[in-house]
Amino acid sequence: MYVLDTTTKTLIVNLTAAVATSNPEFTACYADTSANTVVEGSSEGAVNGTTDVTIVAAPAASTRRIVKYITVYNRDTAAVTFNLKYNSNGTQRQIAKVTLQSGETWYGD
Repeated sequence: MYVLDTTTKTLIVNLTAAVATSNPEFTACYADTSANTVVEGSSEGAVNGTTDVTIVAAPAASTRRIVKYITVYNRDTAAVTFNLKYNSNGTQRQIAKVTLQSGETWYGD
């Protein structure tokens, strides 16, 4: 589980090298909590080569975003290596560096 507890924290992903044919796809499931409310949400998309892509955006003010899980699926014809990082107001912290073979899925919770 990952926690985004300020409006300046996000989760980002990028590849260590260009893909052969297709960028990997990601999904994320989260819940926003504030006062006495819980609102669930999700995000999905594709990695964009070596460019940082936000996979879970920052929460609103006075809200904590609890990320329940993240998946990354390798659609490419070759292995890919991706970095998952916390981005805290521009300061990036490595969470994981994962290599996926073609057709494999990584699951992080």
